Amino acid sequence: MQYLVAEYKTSTDFMEGMNLMTMIAMNKWRRKNGLPKWRMKSTYKEMGGRKLLTFYPTSHVLMRPDPAWGDHIRVTGYWYHPDEAESEYQPREDLLKFLNSGEKPIFVAFGKAESTELAELQIRVLQALKETEIRVVIQADQIPKSERHNTDRLYFIGNMPYSYIFGKVRAVVHHGGNTTNGLGLRAGLPTLVISLALNQYFYGRMDHRIGAGPEPLYIRKRLCTVDEIKASLNDLVSGKYDNGELDASKEILEENGVKDAADAIEAYIRKG
Repeated sequence: MQYLVAEYKTSTDFMEGMNLMTMIAMNKWRRKNGLPKWRMKSTYKEMGGRKLLTFYPTSHVLMRPDPAWGDHIRVTGYWYHPDEAESEYQPREDLLKFLNSGEKPIFVAFGKAESTELAELQIRVLQALKETEIRVVIQADQIPKSERHNTDRLYFIGNMPYSYIFGKVRAVVHHGGNTTNGLGLRAGLPTLVISLALNQYFYGRMDHRIGAGPEPLYIRKRLCTVDEIKASLNDLVSGKYDNGELDASKEILEENGVKDAADAIEAYIRKG
């Protein structure tokens, strides 16, 4: 449900899109269990005359609950346990050598999303990194293989637990998804968001508002230039976001999203 933090139009479009994707399978199950048909405009806001629990599995640091929402809407904190994934990961020797040599790098994490626009963005980010000479571990699958040469300043990776690499770098660049953003904040990393759509720009704006990173870049209206990326990267590692990020990390580490959600569900059931 974290996508619903966007504007009303975005949230309703998202809900209708989810209905379209799940309606056929959902209606088979509902028919089997004697429930009325689910429709495109159906929502889970209320059922049987009672408002349903709605969870935002993000941090209070980024989304302070408004008392006007009511008790059925909860901002719980994150639901993942990143340390579990990290404990099973065995890093390559050349990665360890890179991490332990020279200045602490940043991490650029662009995940698996693919498009012509994203491919161009990744090439521009790579060029900006080369020109700023910032040391970096980079995960960007659309950079051509001919350009993926590890050096003393660049190290290219595939899949790895973010919880591992976030503990080895000094800042992070990503698209602003809720999970990646939360892991970066939890680790105390200054964050630059280059957002694509949905909730990503919201998280980038909030990161900047709490002093955890530069203003986000947004590529849907216009692809950012190499010079704009360079300016944001230099701002990211300037040191001025370190204190704001540490404050956010401290608060996030005190949250327990899974317990908060479980307690809310039990209380809701008991209330009947």
